[in-house]
Amino acid sequence: MRNKKVIIMSSETDVSTNKVVTFLTTKYTKISSSTSIEKIKKLFEGNYNFWYRRGIIQKQNNINPFFQREWNTVQSYLHSKLEKSAQFCLGSYTKEIHNNKLINLTIAQESGLNVPKYNAISSKKALLKFKQEFDKIVIKPAWNLASFVQDGINYNTKNTVLSNENDFANISDSFLPSFVQEYIDKKYELRVFFLKGKFYSMAIFSQLDEQTKLDYRNYNRTKPNRTVPYQLPSIIEKKLQAFMEGMGLDTGSIDIIFGTDNKYYFLEVNPVGQFEWLNENCNYYIEKEIANLLMYE
Repeated sequence: MRNKKVIIMSSETDVSTNKVVTFLTTKYTKISSSTSIEKIKKLFEGNYNFWYRRGIIQKQNNINPFFQREWNTVQSYLHSKLEKSAQFCLGSYTKEIHNNKLINLTIAQESGLNVPKYNAISSKKALLKFKQEFDKIVIKPAWNLASFVQDGINYNTKNTVLSNENDFANISDSFLPSFVQEYIDKKYELRVFFLKGKFYSMAIFSQLDEQTKLDYRNYNRTKPNRTVPYQLPSIIEKKLQAFMEGMGLDTGSIDIIFGTDNKYYFLEVNPVGQFEWLNENCNYYIEKEIANLLMYE
């Protein structure tokens, strides 16, 4: 039996959201950061299913830090109310903003998954000691990839490999605590989309291109990586299921690498990760699956 309505929190330009709604045959409402609080509060009334795809309720810019905290508290309440008042909820604003790679890796290990050895390090001495264990190490953003400009110079936080003495020459004796990880030689990368107990997996042969060898997100637009549908071993899916349950997530995009040692290594999960690329290359019709959940759960 269909619910009276479906509510979707997303950005106006999100391609995946726009494709999902084409499969909806019941009444739906899309909300975004431009939706008024008054309209959102009215949505709490009645029966509805809710999908938190992405975005945030009304941003407040250029205000006093104290009042920003006040607003953040109200904002979090409204997001929580939208989710908890729903008969069925997919995704979560709270899970997204509190997503933490280091905590994820700990829970992944507890779920029986292999993870590259990692640490949070704030000194050159500790970094060199960590490097002694491995041929190569990777410095990675602990949150998300970002770019910024300082003193007229463009910087980005993409993964960086350190392998020889020259790589450490210009590193300061102390620095902001940073996420470092063992470098795993891989045969290929895997993007796995998890949706309410189902796995949709794709292999990415990024190792065949020097530009994408370290990370497929260093996209080669001229010659894209080869991608194919992939079936994970059932034992890995069971461990991933345990991980997602431990995280309290019912959906998310998971990154895994398959090493030259023929082992699977968990890297990270993004609770609102993209699935459009995976969907198009593997013909999984994930948008239709999401629409059916929103209409019939």
